[in-house]
Amino acid sequence: MAAGINENVIMEFMEMNADSPELEKMENEVLKDYDPSEVYKAHVRELKDLAVALEALETVKKEYDPEKHARQAIEEVYLTVMYYTYRLARRFNPLTDHGRELLARSDELRKEYEASFSPLLTGITAKNVSSFEGLLSDDIIEDIENGRLQGFAVLRTDLNTTLPVAACVYRWVELPGQLEEAPIIDVKWIYVAPLYRGRSISDFIMAELVNLMIRKGASALSAGYAVNEYAQTVIQLFSEWGFMMSTTINPEFRCRLGDVGKNRIIASKSKEATPLGELTKEEQKNVIRRYLKASKQLDVLEYLVDKPGYYDGDLSCIIGKKEAARGILLVHKKPSDILEVEFFDSHTDDGEVMLKLLASCIDNAVGKYAKKSELILYTESVQLEQMLDRIIPKQRVAPYIEAVLTVPEI
Repeated sequence: MAAGINENVIMEFMEMNADSPELEKMENEVLKDYDPSEVYKAHVRELKDLAVALEALETVKKEYDPEKHARQAIEEVYLTVMYYTYRLARRFNPLTDHGRELLARSDELRKEYEASFSPLLTGITAKNVSSFEGLLSDDIIEDIENGRLQGFAVLRTDLNTTLPVAACVYRWVELPGQLEEAPIIDVKWIYVAPLYRGRSISDFIMAELVNLMIRKGASALSAGYAVNEYAQTVIQLFSEWGFMMSTTINPEFRCRLGDVGKNRIIASKSKEATPLGELTKEEQKNVIRRYLKASKQLDVLEYLVDKPGYYDGDLSCIIGKKEAARGILLVHKKPSDILEVEFFDSHTDDGEVMLKLLASCIDNAVGKYAKKSELILYTESVQLEQMLDRIIPKQRVAPYIEAVLTVPEI
């Protein structure tokens, strides 16, 4: 069903009202071949397939002799059993009681296999991330090295050599001010090596994510993807696992430096901020530390402070004295040439302070980097959005797919 939705359909959905006749017509068109009885038949078939696979597994476990039999044969039987268990779990919804039971059973099978042979999954950390370079972008690798993201790799054995064939990277999102809510697992990256696509590797990734969510007591599992040539695959994968799908506009502010152009507001305000590069490394750390303590943002203190050389000294800046800054903007240049504003704040609601910081950042970025470089900023207030619209009317916007899996209501 989801496979029939392409990028044009997504765009049309976004342009329609929720109750419009056009949307109803489109939904009917997408669902016209949907037959609930086929879901039941598929469910019955998978139960039978699982029973056969389990029987084969018991036989193989009794008869397997590492000196006589190929290891690949027993691996295939284990993987087949796990595959059918995953399919059933996602059909029930993986967070229902039965779905959880099926995923727990598959997790036990994985550990049983790993105890006798080799790992099927392994963690990706700052210490071993270089081993997975072919599966990760340079930006993702940097974020793992800096402790901002974590992940795991799927392993497969080929000719007695264990190889990483897929990777998943995520972050834990705490919800400030909502202490009753458990954290959310936010998926940032899923990639399967081309030679291993079409082998249900993505189901192993999704099962591990849901198991992680269950083990850690997370309140939701979420992912966001731009609408591009992979959109249809993304929609199908997440919808099959029970995620609620929605489309929106990417919440990031993005602009190419070549699109900024001459702007009198930027030119007049840019000189009133002090670039961090004019301070020593120790002074920079002290400025950031004092500012965060004064604004009682201690939760991000360690995350932002001890990174000498991490922030671009020409683009990052403060307003006020270094002993008591009234506003601060921190920018990091990623390996992909994206300039990402990682922290942007003022002690007051004075929009003028924010404007001066932003003008300094943009003006210096245009002078320092190539026109194709992009500036990214997360807009957290209407005031900031209006300011950006005022000084940079030409922005890059794109449709965005959001997928969320939560515990189903009883």
